[in-house]
Amino acid sequence: MKKLSKMLMTYWYSYENELIDFGMLNFFTGKTAAGKSTIIDALQLMLLGDTQGTYFNKAANKNANRTLKSYLYWQNGDDGSTGYNYLRKGPFTSYIALEFMDTETDTPFTICFVADCYADLQYDYKWVVLTHSGIPDNHFVDVKTNGPLSIQDLKSYLNNEIGRKNYDICDTNRQYREQLRARFGNVNGKYFTLLRKAVPFTPIADIEKFI
Repeated sequence: MKKLSKMLMTYWYSYENELIDFGMLNFFTGKTAAGKSTIIDALQLMLLGDTQGTYFNKAANKNANRTLKSYLYWQNGDDGSTGYNYLRKGPFTSYIALEFMDTETDTPFTICFVADCYADLQYDYKWVVLTHSGIPDNHFVDVKTNGPLSIQDLKSYLNNEIGRKNYDICDTNRQYREQLRARFGNVNGKYFTLLRKAVPFTPIADIEKFI
């Protein structure tokens, strides 16, 4: 079994540096706009490997139109004149990382999304798979700048810390999804379709009509 044990979010919407520990059964509770859907969408990004984000915020609102850029730059409504208002200004680097434990081999592995974000609201991203390592204790923070490691600096850091043979970098969503399928035991490609459909659940309010 591949058990999710930790999740790191750095500069993801309102979360600046959040590490979440997971157990075997987990519940997200809180008031409206507390950040539940923000966590779910980070999980979806990592498990679907889809940066188009047509599924974003559907757990909260089936008509939602959030985008990856809105999560990275912390989009906050519309200012009425020039478009959306972004609370996070570039340049910065954003991370989402999921640490799993392979219970059969008792070995961790980590999947990461890393985005270098610029002042003009453009960004570059990579997918990174740490094949035998968990989320590092420094949370991918550069000790010199006290900020998240850029994509280029991350490569140098990983080369020094775990060695080039112990991580893979994917340039495209498709490459990452293939890595993801392999990590989870070559699951069927339908996995991505089923997961996408499972999250935007709308409870049935009229039980009599349903019956």
